[in-house]
Amino acid sequence: MRVIGNAGVGALPKHPTMTRPVDEAAGTQWRLLYRIGAWVGVLAILLIPVSLVVFMVWPPPETVSGHFARLQENLWLGLLGIDLIYLIANVLLVPMLLALYMALRRDNESLMLLAITLVLVGTVALVAANPLVEMWTLSNQYAAATTAAERTLYLTAGEAFLVGYTGTAYHAHYILGSIGLLLMAVVMVRSPRFGRFAAYTGMAANLVAFGLYVPVIGVTLSAISGIAYLVWFLLIIRKLFQLAAGDG
Repeated sequence: MRVIGNAGVGALPKHPTMTRPVDEAAGTQWRLLYRIGAWVGVLAILLIPVSLVVFMVWPPPETVSGHFARLQENLWLGLLGIDLIYLIANVLLVPMLLALYMALRRDNESLMLLAITLVLVGTVALVAANPLVEMWTLSNQYAAATTAAERTLYLTAGEAFLVGYTGTAYHAHYILGSIGLLLMAVVMVRSPRFGRFAAYTGMAANLVAFGLYVPVIGVTLSAISGIAYLVWFLLIIRKLFQLAAGDG
């Protein structure tokens, strides 16, 4: 409340209890998002062991013709060989990270806004890069082809899509997503809602993720970062469940 007049009173002094109902209302307002974010985060994490089993039992084909053959033999296995689970897991993480944005925005709204924007742009880049539908369509056309020239054409197109999948859009997803998540972990350091262990775990995971670009050991470093990501996401999910229950 502001008093207008010549007395120059200005704003009335705030008492701590005056802002509490507003804070409580704001927390209640986002409990559904916290709950949804936590549950889809659980689902995304459960997909990790599934993807490992699929990769070990049915490793991805090394050739375009191999992908086409698998898509025709078993559509779902064929799609899994083109990172279907990875794509789904990244999309499922979006509600969890939006909930995390709401939980951390008061600690540093500018950094959190930048972080969630980078993550969302990275997710869109991944969706755009993944050639699931294109490879499925080409496999059908390849199976229906009646001449060697037609089959060669479809194989060439498939090769182009697979090369494009590991191109600019994919690396934009990887780099922008890692930077966005790193900024979220940095904001966590000063957040009263998240412990420093969670913050430092997130920072370590996202810094090690850039090891992908280190020659020779890049893939190994990326795999190590995956373990740290798993721990970090579990800590985030636990806190989101607490916030959804009003205990945060």
